[in-house]
Amino acid sequence: MAQLDPNIQLLSHIRLSLFRGESLKACLREFCREKGGNIANDIASLLVSYQQNKKMYDFVHTTTVERGLMLDLIWRGLHGDSIIMQVAELENELEKKAHIKIDQFIKLLPIKVLLVVMLFHFPALLILGFLPIINQLLGVLQ
Repeated sequence: MAQLDPNIQLLSHIRLSLFRGESLKACLREFCREKGGNIANDIASLLVSYQQNKKMYDFVHTTTVERGLMLDLIWRGLHGDSIIMQVAELENELEKKAHIKIDQFIKLLPIKVLLVVMLFHFPALLILGFLPIINQLLGVLQ
């Protein structure tokens, strides 16, 4: 959870580029050059399909609903629809979901830490506590 979600990164990049007056195609190409991974591959495939006048659904095999919504929104933007408001809304929605995930992770963190303490530290402390008693028993038995 050290990095920002790639979907949010892309939507932020699109929103800022559109506010600066750049074209969506140039923005997507720049994003693909800067970033790598599955999202860049999806965007590159989307751009190739757009240039070849294919249907979007011929190539999209998304793993998440959010990725599918984002690619559909980009597809509509490439065909001339105004998408700036939808990009901002989807970005806010994804940020809310990310905050919910972070909150869930933070709620589970104390339990995970407690399990580590119970499994590793507590037995070691018990051994250290009982070591003098075991030494006395061994001394008596000898």
